[in-house]
Amino acid sequence: MLFEQSIANYLSLQPFEYINTEIAEDGKHRLLHLKSSNETEDVQCPFCNGQVHICGNYSMRLRDMPVYPGTRQNVEANYHRYRCQKCSRTFSEEIPFKYPQTRMTERAAS
Repeated sequence: MLFEQSIANYLSLQPFEYINTEIAEDGKHRLLHLKSSNETEDVQCPFCNGQVHICGNYSMRLRDMPVYPGTRQNVEANYHRYRCQKCSRTFSEEIPFKYPQTRMTERAAS
């Protein structure tokens, strides 16, 4: 659908890319799958600016604003956890469309 495609394009502008949409059999739940498109070479440690490597892959399910009336929409974002090769500290990749301190998108929060 055009509306879902425009959502996918909006989210793809972030450092995440759209994978697919799951729709429940009853049509009342939608789940958009996204994955991080960041290249490890482009990421630096926020503490010492050292090189990092991926030490884990995680996913977070965020509540999103429904596109269609009477449906629940969620976004599942797959992101990376990194470890610095210089200072050994770990940190997670930011999810830019996540509202701070919550498990919902900025669209849903506003």
